Amino acid sequence: MIKQPIKITMNKHGEILSFDNSSQMEGLTDDVEMPQMQLLQVEAALKKEMDAEKQSSNYQQLTAILPKEKVAVGDSWFQTITVNSIASFEATSSFQLESVSEDSYMISSTAILKTPDNSSTNLNGMEANYSLSGPSSGTYTIDKETGWITNASIKQELDGNIVIKKSDTMPQEMKMTMKTQTITIIE
Repeated sequence: MIKQPIKITMNKHGEILSFDNSSQMEGLTDDVEMPQMQLLQVEAALKKEMDAEKQSSNYQQLTAILPKEKVAVGDSWFQTITVNSIASFEATSSFQLESVSEDSYMISSTAILKTPDNSSTNLNGMEANYSLSGPSSGTYTIDKETGWITNASIKQELDGNIVIKKSDTMPQEMKMTMKTQTITIIE
């Protein structure tokens, strides 16, 4: 996957119009040594989690931060997007123009990510319910001329539960409590 291109087209607000990561999907498990049947299952799971729709929404969470209308220092704007990963999240974000320099804009953000009520997914053939939420905060430096993010720091926390339901392959229900903190740096 490393050094494989991702082709993205976005509008001037950072909304992704097209996303092509097909070159990343080739040879995902080429250097992995395991029985063929397991290898096929792992490859199928990776392709499902890395499909263009999920990746597009994940990238858009980082890029779709610009206001639709003209703003002044101190002004705020809001956005709600859906982030698709192993789970689906609604992200409600608030952005504020903190300052303007000769060549850049400084934007701060706060957000809450939350899975919809009664959310479920299929994890390797097992049905799982999940309830996760958490705050996010960040700062962005945007190049005035290009609109590109030149620097950013985003901190995301998630807390909640994933419950894998009892099934033929899982003799009893399994509850996993999850607490994560992710820091993303763009330089």
